[in-house]
Amino acid sequence: MVALQKKRTVRLSPLREYREVNRLRSGLERSYTFRLIRLFSEIGNQAADAVESGGVSGARGLYPDILRRMDSTLRQLYEETIKVFSDRAIANRRSAKAVASFEDIFTTFIRTQGAERVTEISVTTQRIIQNTIEANSTAGVDVIARAIRDRFEPRFSRARATTIARTEIHNASSYATHEQQKSFAVPEMQKQWMANTDGRTRGTHAAASGKRVGVDEDFIVGGRKMAYPGDPRGGAAEVINCRCVLLYVEPEEEVEEAPTVVVAANPKRKPKMLGIDEIQIVAKALAIDRMQDRFKQSQSRFVERDPDGLSGITSRFRRRAATDFGKAKAGTLSKDATSITNALLEETDQLAAITGVLPLRGLKGISGGDALADMGDAVIGIKGKRFSALAEKAVKGKDKDVALASTNRRIDELTKEKTDIVIDTDKRLGGLEVAFPKYVKTRDGQSGGLNQEDFDFFVFSRRRHAEIDDELYELRRQRSLTEGVPPDGWKWGDEVSSRPWTSDAYFSDPLDKMRSTIYHEFGHNVHQQYLVTSRATYFTPEVEKWMKSNAKPGTRKSATRYGDKNEREWFAENFSMYFMDREDLVDPLFIRLIESIINKRPFPDV
Repeated sequence: MVALQKKRTVRLSPLREYREVNRLRSGLERSYTFRLIRLFSEIGNQAADAVESGGVSGARGLYPDILRRMDSTLRQLYEETIKVFSDRAIANRRSAKAVASFEDIFTTFIRTQGAERVTEISVTTQRIIQNTIEANSTAGVDVIARAIRDRFEPRFSRARATTIARTEIHNASSYATHEQQKSFAVPEMQKQWMANTDGRTRGTHAAASGKRVGVDEDFIVGGRKMAYPGDPRGGAAEVINCRCVLLYVEPEEEVEEAPTVVVAANPKRKPKMLGIDEIQIVAKALAIDRMQDRFKQSQSRFVERDPDGLSGITSRFRRRAATDFGKAKAGTLSKDATSITNALLEETDQLAAITGVLPLRGLKGISGGDALADMGDAVIGIKGKRFSALAEKAVKGKDKDVALASTNRRIDELTKEKTDIVIDTDKRLGGLEVAFPKYVKTRDGQSGGLNQEDFDFFVFSRRRHAEIDDELYELRRQRSLTEGVPPDGWKWGDEVSSRPWTSDAYFSDPLDKMRSTIYHEFGHNVHQQYLVTSRATYFTPEVEKWMKSNAKPGTRKSATRYGDKNEREWFAENFSMYFMDREDLVDPLFIRLIESIINKRPFPDV
């Protein structure tokens, strides 16, 4: 008699799945972001050349070519992404089963979604060119051409390229995984939605997180049916920059408890995501002696990697001494501020690993002057009372401002409605009428060739679009008064004198203000310590030598006035903005410099 063997229960880890999926997505995103930046730059230069040689009408002749080139790039993106995630779904199966072919999944995706997305992105690109032409219509062709080149310059197109790459890769990867999982035809298979529940997560996605439905069923997310994260049926408001993933669960599988998943979408470039995007860390209330233990470990690592005795050098920076090493002496930090600071300093260890410098080796309290913090000899100084006040705001801010939360929800609702209007109008009337509305009244008297029903729809959509813009302006004004920051903030092209003093002004959350400050100071540690291998290089670091020659006034740029003070503050302010995920405000020269440091390449030529 053969004994029946009990089927083994398999435990699935949501955290492991989230990390693996986002690791693959991040690699693809980086590759295609740079390709799209390059494509937009080429399109901008080509359009500018066409205006210079053929006037404003010359650029319109390029529109078919823009569609062709966008189609070529995005098809490669879709094909590579679908192949990677289709293969992954097959490799993760524990037994041989029939699967759909990668080619069939790719072909169906292009037919049902991809081709339409290519057209939408191409039309938007055409719209940007045309809007730039119209905004400079009273100027000469040379001014228009220069404006187009500026609009498509890498520093301006980087944000758009990043959003497109992230959104399209997210959709294609989710689609490929879903179609491949369905093809396995596992009886009673279910799928579970998993959101990255941090401060940037949409409320609708957080609400869906953990919910499970049959593999052929839909989730209801924000009132929309969605088969998977990135499903275009959810509309732009539920799709753009989404970071959610699905976990596919077979009957014999159990899912480990994972109520909160907080990991970096790209830990190599965004260490801030590894820390305290949720204030939960505060509840741990880490004590000062724990911080001292951590810094002793940091000190030991420094000494172990310091064969030339650099740890003994204390004369370069004032207010630093050997007695500061390996200790945390900011005694005026509150319990909450201590807890937050400790977690933020763990993030600086991530920054140290990324940039190839030694981790911090001490913390001390400072007083006097306007600075909230300072840096020297890998010891960070913090003004305890001011940092504690920010920590108090960060903790209390989680339980107050109900009115502000309501305002934010209304802003999200209106933004979604506005996006849907644009997409619905574009689908119904075609790109030209949405991109260039003034032509609607010129091509055929009043209707521009549209029938009366479509024309009335167009007029209603434009009116509602304007009403939403008016309400959004007022809501953002109210929010700015509550948060004490400008509703939109300074951006390149605005009046230079209107820039904020320091980078923390770009962030309303007290926690992000604290993080921005810590990142700024660690930026100083990078230019002070990178490539330092001897006593000679300790006093004349290679980064500072490069900046003296290449980051001169008139060459360097900063989104803050403090960044204009000298090349060292230029580096620290740009460093903070770069790792706070505000590359739209980072000097392109700094981006070249920091990426040469991250990738261990020679410093850039200027």
